[in-house]
Amino acid sequence: MKPSTYLKNLQLSTNWRAQYNPLRGLTIAQLVAMLEAGERGNYARLQWLYRFVEKRNATLRAVLQRRRAALTRLDWDIRFREAAPQGRGSRTLAARQATVLREAYERIGNLREAVSFLALAEFRGYAHLERHLDAQGRTIRLQPVPQWFWARLGPEAPWQYNAQARPGLPMPGDPVLDPERFIVRESAAPIDEVAVIAHVRQSLSQKDWDGFVETYGLPPLFLELPPDIPAEKEAEYQAQAEAIIGDARGTVPHGTRIHTVDSGARGQNPFAEH
Repeated sequence: MKPSTYLKNLQLSTNWRAQYNPLRGLTIAQLVAMLEAGERGNYARLQWLYRFVEKRNATLRAVLQRRRAALTRLDWDIRFREAAPQGRGSRTLAARQATVLREAYERIGNLREAVSFLALAEFRGYAHLERHLDAQGRTIRLQPVPQWFWARLGPEAPWQYNAQARPGLPMPGDPVLDPERFIVRESAAPIDEVAVIAHVRQSLSQKDWDGFVETYGLPPLFLELPPDIPAEKEAEYQAQAEAIIGDARGTVPHGTRIHTVDSGARGQNPFAEH
């Protein structure tokens, strides 16, 4: 795979996906299906969901930002092993090796960004960096590759590049990752697996709570019309009553009685315990 191969496919493969919001109508059953597909190596839909939850969930977003901020503030250095041989020749060789390493790391233009991206494997399950080389074959950039471009035929199978970021397992033509050209970090128990379950449960609970408040937030009101209302006037009274009940204020004709339903008739509010 040539450097920047995934960049050539990025716009094409995400045009349709950019129109797809995985959170819309998402249920626990659908989420479980995505997590099970991820265990089989089908990551496209699950990783796209992780992206949305990381952007929408306030707690997870704050944790991610703090992790990345802490990493980007760190400095780096090349140090000698304390147990290294103390001879003059050994120290000279170690110093020369340190110089070569320092030059190699300083040549990478986005080293801090790359390290920060690798750290996100703790949240997403894995992270891939593609090595970009100069004319002399030296690494000058470690390009983060979005997670939804990867698939594999099982947890221990080789990584394969899914150029169209399509849902499903790898196809026969999907390139196998060249370990000489990529840096890969994996996590067996990613945080996002737990976070998305909590996020979906919270969202569904909030939806139920909103429906409960909308239905029971104000006590039901019933207007008893004055006696001897002509039949042709009942519709007019009904419209006036609905307008009054709608914003819970207004006037009613003389003789109209207002009835409310006792809150005890609704049963116990389940949301405090929930």
